[in-house]
Amino acid sequence: MDYSYLIGLLVLVLIFAFAKKGNNSLNSPMTTLVLTKFQMMENEDSDELLYISGRQSGLIGWLLVKLGLGAETTIQVNKKELLIKSSSLSGEFHSIMTLKNIASSHCGFYKPILTLILAILFVISGIFLMIGSSVGFGIFLIILGLIGFVVYYFKKMIRIMVQTKGGGIFGMCFTPSFIEGINVDIEKARAAVDLINKYMLTEQQK
Repeated sequence: MDYSYLIGLLVLVLIFAFAKKGNNSLNSPMTTLVLTKFQMMENEDSDELLYISGRQSGLIGWLLVKLGLGAETTIQVNKKELLIKSSSLSGEFHSIMTLKNIASSHCGFYKPILTLILAILFVISGIFLMIGSSVGFGIFLIILGLIGFVVYYFKKMIRIMVQTKGGGIFGMCFTPSFIEGINVDIEKARAAVDLINKYMLTEQQK
């Protein structure tokens, strides 16, 4: 009996296990959202500095937001305050803090590198098997590898958070958006944190 496809299925489960494990690497209880907007204001005369929004994952989450019915979370920063707003069918919740009362800001970036390594190994193994005698299993492994690449891309995650002088921690975790076509990277996160820090220090020195 050929157990090749069973082995392949187990390996696929392993890919998603590694990807799920990666979600905990940021050590944050914050909900992970799909990034829908990331806008930094370049006009120095504008009071608004930063606008980030995220929604629940999936096509249903996207449709509900478009209809004004779905859960959406936003971070808005101006030169004096930071506002985090969470909305859903049940209502809205606002967290407002002045930049003067923020003690520190942080950002993190996670890439599921183990998933990427497994995906590369599957594709290479599949090619060698296709050259040999196991063409069917080789194709199957290549498909698994391609799935691994997709998982790798959409499991990348950024986290932006601030800690108040009272010890409260607020922030958001984001993954890339396929529908909106918005990617996530550490440069975006660092730029956002640098912007918050700049005006935080300005407010605290007054």
